[in-house]
Amino acid sequence: MIRQIVQYIIKPFKLKKGELMQTEKRKVTYWGGYREIEGRFEFYLDDFYCEEYVCPFCIKALARYKHYNVVVNEDYLFGPDVSIWDFTINDLSCFWIWETDTWRSRIKVNGNPSSLKRETLEKIMQDLCDILNMLMLEENI
Repeated sequence: MIRQIVQYIIKPFKLKKGELMQTEKRKVTYWGGYREIEGRFEFYLDDFYCEEYVCPFCIKALARYKHYNVVVNEDYLFGPDVSIWDFTINDLSCFWIWETDTWRSRIKVNGNPSSLKRETLEKIMQDLCDILNMLMLEENI
């Protein structure tokens, strides 16, 4: 089911007038870590361009393909500048921020649980990137 939905809504990044087209395949990667200013972990996804409403399906794909315990809050916030999805992954409360003007995705962890380890978050982010790359490869995007 997720594959059918993703097949319908993931679309290739549309170039703006005058931009050069990339000839090699994009590979979704992440970067980030602990932000002292905010007191929380924050990660960015690079080279992931999609319509905003595909984000919840990508989160749910973690449960299907990597066997994480994932719960997505059905009350999404669609705004003119950003859209936000709350979700829980393995009892870790997070939110995905999608910026409409840049199509940039950020994933933040709510609070700073004392038991939280950077390695755990990096594993989750790497698994998410692996799934996004797999979905894009299967759909030839």
